[in-house]
Amino acid sequence: MPWTDSALDPVAMHAQVPRSPAEHVAPQPRFSGGYRKLNTLTGLVLNVLVGTLLLICTAPLFVLIPIAIKLADGGPVFYSSIRLGRHKRPFAMYKFRTLKSDADRTIGATLLGRGQRLETPIGHFLRETRIDELPQLINVIKGDMDLIGPRPERPEIYERLCRDIPGYDLRFQTRPGLIGYAQLFTPHGSPKRIRSLIDSFYLIRNQRIGNDLQLLAYALWALGLRFLRTLLAALGQRLRRKRVRDERRLRERIAPDNTLVWFEDEEHACACTLVDLNDEAVLIRCPPGHQPPPQLARLRLERQASHPGGSARKRRIVRCEAQLTMQRASPGLEGYHDYVLQIRPATPLNAFKLQKYFLLSSLC
Repeated sequence: MPWTDSALDPVAMHAQVPRSPAEHVAPQPRFSGGYRKLNTLTGLVLNVLVGTLLLICTAPLFVLIPIAIKLADGGPVFYSSIRLGRHKRPFAMYKFRTLKSDADRTIGATLLGRGQRLETPIGHFLRETRIDELPQLINVIKGDMDLIGPRPERPEIYERLCRDIPGYDLRFQTRPGLIGYAQLFTPHGSPKRIRSLIDSFYLIRNQRIGNDLQLLAYALWALGLRFLRTLLAALGQRLRRKRVRDERRLRERIAPDNTLVWFEDEEHACACTLVDLNDEAVLIRCPPGHQPPPQLARLRLERQASHPGGSARKRRIVRCEAQLTMQRASPGLEGYHDYVLQIRPATPLNAFKLQKYFLLSSLC
């Protein structure tokens, strides 16, 4: 039977947004504005002015990236695909190409999965840094998209995964955006239902021009830092000639600070230390005198963490089903033992919190 969380972060949501108690995961708003445009003309002028300015500032990338894509595999530089805009009107959204030319036939009406190996040689870097989204500035200037708004969805993904999500169609009351709250503050792999809930909170709030500019500046700052970190990591791997066999976005091992792990059966109710983890496995270190875990176990991960930019730290808890795959004596520590366990979050909410608070995979 799946677990439920007893200490969730409630947010006062508008009555027209249906939700279940387990979905109260939207962060407390750090910005006072929203998606709903009070003055369409003002919004359009802002889109054109700021979009054109950003296009001019990033012009060197529109020269360097096409050269890199061509040198990598010789295929097309740009990629366009149909997205749903305001009132579900379809439009062509532009991106720098990051996948192989025939990737659409493989992906179909699904999301890109790990292990499919469809990215071009430079595609992973472009996707990781979000630079592949730069051509959408053209969509903003054309009026297909706003600078700030919920991210546009593919029609086939909407039909398959999103149509039945309560409150999801609220997003079609406004134009989709180049930057969205859920995109910035939730991990990329979060369930659609959770990302929709977070966006819905801002869909019922009025736009504020100053807030849009503040959010845009914050996003550019965060993406700039991400670009530098990713670039330095890629250069370091190249200098060390290190082979990377798996997608770093999902498989990089993280060591969050002050994280305890509990085995949730009475026989093994002792706290162990989390050494590191990825989205599939954890490496934990248990103290002397503990009982070895069973082959199949239930884990509770706990750490103190805050929302990015926030000051209040709260206890974050993730519950997982786990399978023991390796055990050994801890090197250099008498009496301690290390265990590797494959994990599966107990619920979509637990999967969201694992990505956000333990794997730290959201943009901001």
